[in-house]
Amino acid sequence: MTKLPPFCEPPYGTAIQAAESLLSIGHERGDTLNHRQLQNLLYYAQGLCIATTQTLLFTEAIEIREDGPVVSVVAQQFSYHGEKPIPVLNDSQPHTRAVYPGVLLGSTHLEFKDVAASQLTRWLMSESPWQEACRNGTVVDPRIIAKWWCDRIDVERRNRKPRVPVKLRDYLNDHPEIAERFRQPHDPTDMIPLR
Repeated sequence: MTKLPPFCEPPYGTAIQAAESLLSIGHERGDTLNHRQLQNLLYYAQGLCIATTQTLLFTEAIEIREDGPVVSVVAQQFSYHGEKPIPVLNDSQPHTRAVYPGVLLGSTHLEFKDVAASQLTRWLMSESPWQEACRNGTVVDPRIIAKWWCDRIDVERRNRKPRVPVKLRDYLNDHPEIAERFRQPHDPTDMIPLR
């Protein structure tokens, strides 16, 4: 298996951990993923991770296959499901997701969850990172996918309507329940629950 050049920071985890987290995220959102969808999401998540943190999500190579991107260890574990949804047991305990990779995987899932696997594969294969990878070898360099994400994020930022700044005083006037919470004494050691 071809390895990528080393990055400065260690990766966030393994491809299997990322795959299990994506399956868990889908399950929590009432969505199921098949093997092809899972491989496509790993492809995009790896690039998004490098684009936003300059760190690999996982070190395993993304191989070029006729049917799309494939991470071999994920294929070995999940490909026998084929087009059928990969089941996630209710009592299964996925690896604990670190905050940022969890957000990143959740964002990737949210971005592409409504796109059919075959459609997403066609999009992916029509994009420059995939075409460049096909010309240059058998493994996708995730830095090319990261550049694609950077370009996409830049376009979205340029097209975003500017927001009118809101002063804290005005916000608290519009949200009296939050203003009341600020007035209550609190213990700084209390944990703020995640929502």
